Amino acid sequence: MASGWKGKLQKADLERLLGQEIVSYEATNLTAAGDNYGSVMVAVDVTLQSGKVLNIVAKMFPESEVVQQHFQSHLSMRKEVDVYLLVSSEFEKIQEEQSVPLSERLHIFCHCPGARLTLQGYDDRPLADEDSILLLENLKVQGYRVADRVLGQDLIHAELVMTDLAKFHATGLAIKLRKPDVFRSKIMKACDAIKIRWLTKDKDEIRTRTYLESLREIPICEQNINILRDRMKQYVDYSHSDEFRTPTESFATMVHYDLWTNNLMFRYKSETDEKPVHFKMVDFQVVRYGSAATDVIFYLFTSTQTGMVTHNLDHLLKLYHDTFVHWLNILGCDSNVFKYSDFLDEVNSVAPTELVHILFWLLPITLHKDQMKEYSMYSPPDQKRTLNQDFIRRTSEIVTVFSQRDWL
Repeated sequence: MASGWKGKLQKADLERLLGQEIVSYEATNLTAAGDNYGSVMVAVDVTLQSGKVLNIVAKMFPESEVVQQHFQSHLSMRKEVDVYLLVSSEFEKIQEEQSVPLSERLHIFCHCPGARLTLQGYDDRPLADEDSILLLENLKVQGYRVADRVLGQDLIHAELVMTDLAKFHATGLAIKLRKPDVFRSKIMKACDAIKIRWLTKDKDEIRTRTYLESLREIPICEQNINILRDRMKQYVDYSHSDEFRTPTESFATMVHYDLWTNNLMFRYKSETDEKPVHFKMVDFQVVRYGSAATDVIFYLFTSTQTGMVTHNLDHLLKLYHDTFVHWLNILGCDSNVFKYSDFLDEVNSVAPTELVHILFWLLPITLHKDQMKEYSMYSPPDQKRTLNQDFIRRTSEIVTVFSQRDWL
């Protein structure tokens, strides 16, 4: 196989992956050289023998060995392929078995027209290799787009996410309850535990101390600096251990675990309309078996506009839970054991463990375009970050809410 992504996207390769004869294709790299992405992304427009044009995205192994190691690409690529080839079909199947009308079904996954783990194709191999490819529909061509990560999402977007996120979690849980063998063999296969580590533990400790000093500029963080220091130490220790938290079984299901603005693509009635009618999740490289509350908390505190969690948190949590139990009922499960009070207990238990995860991600999320060159996951760990007003405002709100709810 030729080196580079072009060697993996020859006409014969695409025909094998698609299972159809093609007349021609055009491919354009979507990730610029030097960007620190966990995958190579290529837009491919394929003209089939029938005359039909397919607009797809090919997701492939990162070429940098350093990036491969940090993202554990051999495992994370296989996990994502499993989501599209195993999990998505089971989500569709249980809805079909329960006679959920097509117009009301959860369609959270992109269509996947083909994938391989190695040149030999897709099978039960434990790992992918450098020749793995995942083909997905090009959502941008269909009118989907990501929201503004710096600004964050408004209430209408957040309500849509809470509704379909609840269905996503409940569908996985329904498969666990009603089809335990399928859950073990297919859903859990994609949920192999994985931790992404950018740095060695000693460098991570340096990065944490540097970051903590930056946070002192924010009054509410300075007031809670000792608590934040303890939380960050716990986070680093956990990140560099082989331990994985055992979730409370009631709300344990398949979770995305990286649910923030850039991994959500929304479709609107028109290019000028600001009210979303549908969204899809992308980037399932770190899915795991965990608490549904993890995705809820991480999304709400990283991806919504300033003031959202202050004024609407209880409403959004209730909306999530109402949808969660309703969807379990639709999928043939007894939802009586999933009381709202128990869900709030789960949120109260999970939120403190997500604080540092949220704060670390908020820095790149709130970077303005003129700051992009300053920040990189590979920047020196002792490099002090410049805190813009968006970061300060959103961090102040997060720490304030966490303090008010006794999550610190």
